Amino acid sequence: MDGIGFTLPAYPKLTIRANGLSERELWGRWSVSKRVSLLNRLLPEKFSLLITGGGYGPNLGARFKVCIGNGSRYATFWRGADQPETLRLKFSVRKLSNLIEMSLPHPTVPEQDSRAIGLGFVRLQILSDSFNQVLPGSHRDKLKDNSREFNFSEDD
Repeated sequence: MDGIGFTLPAYPKLTIRANGLSERELWGRWSVSKRVSLLNRLLPEKFSLLITGGGYGPNLGARFKVCIGNGSRYATFWRGADQPETLRLKFSVRKLSNLIEMSLPHPTVPEQDSRAIGLGFVRLQILSDSFNQVLPGSHRDKLKDNSREFNFSEDD
């Protein structure tokens, strides 16, 4: 199980470069542009991407797009970053990639801040094994499975 803990001061060795994210705060990192990109080691052909975090302002309840290789998925955070939730997106890509790109709908500048934030990220995990075998049942039941919410296409 590989992952990025956004609460940590540095990115793990699997992450080569990160763009579109703020400096670390105690709880994680904010997106600070319309696009977040994470350049990593080569990702597997089939995997689940778990994103733990939340939305801010008009990004709550708004779809955001995640692209990896020739695959794209949509997800929605229904809660704020102060009450993080975990979303699971299943990927099966024909073209291997090492880039995760997220397109955010509504970067917004809060009062008393100069950054245009959208989503708060706590953790990102890449699971190449069977999802049910990796995560204990109590945690598995708390996940939102957005693969049932939206019609996915590898060529969006």
